[in-house]
Amino acid sequence: MSHPYKNLFLPLFAIFLFSFSSSAHPQELELARLVLNDEAPLVFSELTTTIVDATPSVSPTRTVADTPVVIRQTTTIATRTTEEVSEVPVTVGIIGENEIFRLAPLSFDDLTRFEPNVESLGGSRYLAEQVTIRGEGGNAVTVRIDGARQNFVSGHTGQRFFVEPDFLSGVEILRGAGSFLYGSGSAGVINLSTLDPADVLNEEGNFGLRIRNQYHTNSDEWAHSIVGAVAGEGVEVLLATSQRDGDNITLSDGVGLPFSGIERESSMAKMILIPNSEHRIELSFTDYSSFDEGGANPQVTGLSSTNEFVGREVDYQQFVANYQYAPIDNDLIRLNATFYHNETTQDRGYTGAFVGGNTGRRNTHSLDVTGIDFSNSSQIQIGNREHEIVFGLEYFSENQNGEETRALFFVPGAPGNASGRPDAEADHFALFLTDEVDLTDELTLFAGLRYDTDNTLQTAGGALSQSDSGLSPNIGFDLDLTENLSLQGRYSRAFTEPTLNDLYQSGSHFGIVPNTPFFGPQPPPVFFGPNYYEEFFLPNPGLVAETSDNFELALFFEDEDFHGGAAVGRLTGFYKTGKNTFDTEIVNSANTFPFAGFAGPGTLTQDFRQSVNRAETEIYGVEFTFDYDADVWFASLAAGAVRGIDTSTGNKLNETPGDQVSLTLGSRPTEKTELGIYGIWNRGRTDRVGADSFTANNQPPKGYDIYGLFASFAPTDKWTLRLGVDNLFDLNYQRTSLLQPEPGRNVFFSSTLYW
Repeated sequence: MSHPYKNLFLPLFAIFLFSFSSSAHPQELELARLVLNDEAPLVFSELTTTIVDATPSVSPTRTVADTPVVIRQTTTIATRTTEEVSEVPVTVGIIGENEIFRLAPLSFDDLTRFEPNVESLGGSRYLAEQVTIRGEGGNAVTVRIDGARQNFVSGHTGQRFFVEPDFLSGVEILRGAGSFLYGSGSAGVINLSTLDPADVLNEEGNFGLRIRNQYHTNSDEWAHSIVGAVAGEGVEVLLATSQRDGDNITLSDGVGLPFSGIERESSMAKMILIPNSEHRIELSFTDYSSFDEGGANPQVTGLSSTNEFVGREVDYQQFVANYQYAPIDNDLIRLNATFYHNETTQDRGYTGAFVGGNTGRRNTHSLDVTGIDFSNSSQIQIGNREHEIVFGLEYFSENQNGEETRALFFVPGAPGNASGRPDAEADHFALFLTDEVDLTDELTLFAGLRYDTDNTLQTAGGALSQSDSGLSPNIGFDLDLTENLSLQGRYSRAFTEPTLNDLYQSGSHFGIVPNTPFFGPQPPPVFFGPNYYEEFFLPNPGLVAETSDNFELALFFEDEDFHGGAAVGRLTGFYKTGKNTFDTEIVNSANTFPFAGFAGPGTLTQDFRQSVNRAETEIYGVEFTFDYDADVWFASLAAGAVRGIDTSTGNKLNETPGDQVSLTLGSRPTEKTELGIYGIWNRGRTDRVGADSFTANNQPPKGYDIYGLFASFAPTDKWTLRLGVDNLFDLNYQRTSLLQPEPGRNVFFSSTLYW
């Protein structure tokens, strides 16, 4: 798993910081300090908070007295310009650095547990988690890290959050259609921002070092990270490294989840160049690798003939270059250009042999994504109205490769576990334009339009191709009803493109199963010999993009002096109608008799599964959030409910989370102490549970309520200790349609030192 250079990273890291910091001076980079601390002139200060840094800069946490910002939070994911959350007609959740620190997340799921209608399904293993927003997952959710698209999706396994949580400065989650700004992705957009040097530098501004150690009792996992930064004249540099090593997860039924331990290593380097007040250049490189052992499908609890034992390695690298240009006294140019390239490789080596001699078999799934994202913001006077216009273009290409060591893997009737991924490529190009104008002192209008086109090609196994294009209009408004209350609404047309796997998947879904099948129809009875069953994938280049009409209406409240504290709340209702929604179904079957199987002649039944478009779907629901902070005590309330239905059949949609309410209450009895408790009450899922589900007796997971504690103490200004307990009462509960409990009680602590 480890690369040879990683063994040299820590000593080089220390040498570099020492040598660089010895020549740096506090008075140098004064302009950069002003910019990164939001003290620069407005022209440049607004530019520096772009999609690359999707959350407002947060000063390094020195003590627990640095409380989170409740009101006047800013966002860029909503409009591609810096806006206060209270002034945009979209629903955005912001998770800041302090909250990330308090949650001590092991995975992205831990970060979003309090976000309404955001759920990670797929079981308890970290690599099995797949995020859903408002009941949709997969390619319907657009994921970006520092503005770079993360497109790797690998069936039951793999995910797109290959970043160390300790390296994050913030997370923005746009719930609802974002196609008018970011293209494919009708459910929502997630942007993760990594630390800048300014987040770590000390008060003198020339050097900073943060050392963090965490321990989680449930999986006996240690996590260690070191982040250092130095500043010189016109340049800042950050280097970071981390290592995590955990054993099996203990589930809430008290049983250990077999082969759920995982080892993870990550490193990051970032350089920011500010030659003058008009230009900013950022270069960053991230490397992530993990290793775990378990079933080929990690979402299933145990091992079997259809879920053989594998050693899984995931390697991920990303390079991002961002250039920002804002000439002084020129309102027409606020340029932001990002180039990125990331490579994700998942390699599975089979070390067991339940069926058909899989010992020594290996398969690899790799995806490279290269992209350019260019936008410009202009302040233009038209008549007596000032317009903020954003226009830009986006291009990215995908190149996917699947390798399989067994020659007979793609032959129907050959034993196997899961298909490889098709060799294929895609090119995507888009143009977009948005406008924001204050029609009156109380009413602001938002409008946007984006045109996307894509071309895909299967590069091995047959000359299959597909092309598509579409328009994504958006219109919204923000109407101030009172000084503290506003009415917001929008309509947006969105689309979701099929993935390369949706279009060109082929080969065995799972290999021949003796006797009764796990999935699909029962094979016909035979008078002698056993039954055998196999499911096989068929490509479908005729798939078209999902399209949807999305409506939202919200009331937003914000008051900096609400009964002695700052308060912000939002109540949102949403409704979505979709066409050509993606699904899979058995489209054909075949019987072979006699079949010379593993236990003698019998009947082989083969089902052929294919991705298809469903006619029409509806998704609707409500979300409510309320945050209050009165310095000495604070509270946060969130609630969400979603319903989804296939209107052509009347069936409920899968992946719909249960209705949920969460409440966090906390107190800061001293400047150096924070204490808190939280509760999560979930009604249980009510989505479709059919014959192809994994749940016992075809019943959805029941409702549950879980509780947790957290505490912080800062013995000195440069040392912070945190303690927490998740699933305090060790409740045995389930969230997904898998027959698998969630993790049991987990006690964690962390120590963070600053220099």
